Order: sequence, then structure tokens, then C-alpha cells
Amino acid sequence: VSNADAERIRLLRLGVLRGLLEHPRVVDECLRWRPRLAEAHRAALAVGGVTIALLAGGVERAYPAGHTGLIDRIAATGLVASEVPCGSAPTKWRFLQRNRLIAALGDATVVVEAGWRSGSLNTANHASTLGRPLGAVPGPITSAASVGTHRLLREGRAQCITNGDDVREMLGLPVPGRTPAE
Repeated sequence: VSNADAERIRLLRLGVLRGLLEHPRVVDECLRWRPRLAEAHRAALAVGGVTIALLAGGVERAYPAGHTGLIDRIAATGLVASEVPCGSAPTKWRFLQRNRLIAALGDATVVVEAGWRSGSLNTANHASTLGRPLGAVPGPITSAASVGTHRLLREGRAQCITNGDDVREMLGLPVPGRTPAE
């Protein structure tokens, strides 16, 4: 992902979160090493929102260790949970397994970026199976990180999301200035 793409994604996430957090909601996002993927948690905490971190390993051990402070802040005001026992190490398959819980806990799933094969698409598939609304953010057509979101949109599996109002509309919540879809 280029720096420009990363900045676009960061601004979009923050904009969508700010729009959603005007109404009490829970932000549910997984933690991974790439720091920008933890921005949803940081943004929610910054505006007094509640957030949930679902870990792929035991809850007693922050993974990666660089997220220890963030996980501690989430635990103080939200929830840090895992379905595996303490002492369990995070593994690739546990991240994929955990994605079904992310989909189940959310009222909807919004995929901001996804490669052709990605954990985000795995979560989207679980959300679809559960009958949860699914949204996807379009990105640059030249970006490998947009291939998955474009695929969801092209196949008609996801609604196009460009801001927080789009997510509220997808959830059936009132959106100022928009007439509800018939």
C-alpha cells in the first residue's frame, strides 16, 4: 500500500468512525501489527467510544507486544476477549477463526481494504453467512489492497461505503438529509 493509499484509508476510517460515533455504537476491529489497523480502536477511544478487541491468542499476552498500551486502554473502558485459553499463542488459523466472532458481534461489517485473499474477506464471508449487512469501500483501481473490496462490490455482495452516513443507512438508522430507501 502506498503512503497516499495509507493516508486515504486512515482518513476514511477516522471519518467513518467520527460519523458513527455521533450515535452510541461499539467499534469492533481486530488488532494486527500494522499500526494503521489499530486506528479504529484509537479513534473510538479518543471520542469516548466503546471498543472491543478480539485477540487470536490468550488475553493475558498482548500480541504484538507493541500494542500492550492500546490493549490496556481498551480493557479499561471496553472489552478484550479471546475464545482460546490463556497461554495460547496467536497463529494464522486462529486469526481466521477469530474473524467469525468479529462478524457475529457486529451489526454490520465494512471492509475498508482487502487483497484478493485476506482476513478481511474472510470476515466478510462470515458476515454474509450470518445475514449481516456488508459494506465495502472502493479504492484506487491500481491498488492491490483494493482488489477485494472491488470484488465484493462487483459481485453485488456489499454496499458501497464512502462515509459514516452510508454505514448508518446500511444499518437502517436515520440519516439527516436522506430519505429512507423504499
